[in-house]
Amino acid sequence: MSVHTFYRLAAWFPLVLPTLTVVLHHGLGYRVEEPLARKAVHLLLMMFVGGVPYVPIALVATFWIGGRSEGEIKRAALLAPLFMIVPYALVSMYLLARSGSREMSMAVFLGGSFLSVVLGYPCVALVFACRHALGAIGLLPALDSGGLTLRA
Repeated sequence: MSVHTFYRLAAWFPLVLPTLTVVLHHGLGYRVEEPLARKAVHLLLMMFVGGVPYVPIALVATFWIGGRSEGEIKRAALLAPLFMIVPYALVSMYLLARSGSREMSMAVFLGGSFLSVVLGYPCVALVFACRHALGAIGLLPALDSGGLTLRA
């Protein structure tokens, strides 16, 4: 598999992981014991809170990745959870216009933005860890620093 294919697939990871949880838990009857049950709830929350707003971001990322360096892709991945703030800003403005409720509008914006960042960065970290592991065992080309090295 190429590095670009890996990152194209990884762009859909925040949607695939919760979907697999739902299929395993509800569709196949697989029961998760504590403390993993709490993690499963977090995955389901990730799907319900951010699933629909994330689809356009995943689509754009899938096509944008082609021809980019791995460093550019990693930098964009580090910003991806912040990109999720835009859909919540739009939804909150719509709610404000329709209902006139500033409290509801702010709750949607702040809650959605907060959860997107809190749940998004662990996904990014997991993708980076998988990339490192697949590179280490030879299933992907060796890692290049791609401009992500810290400079003094």
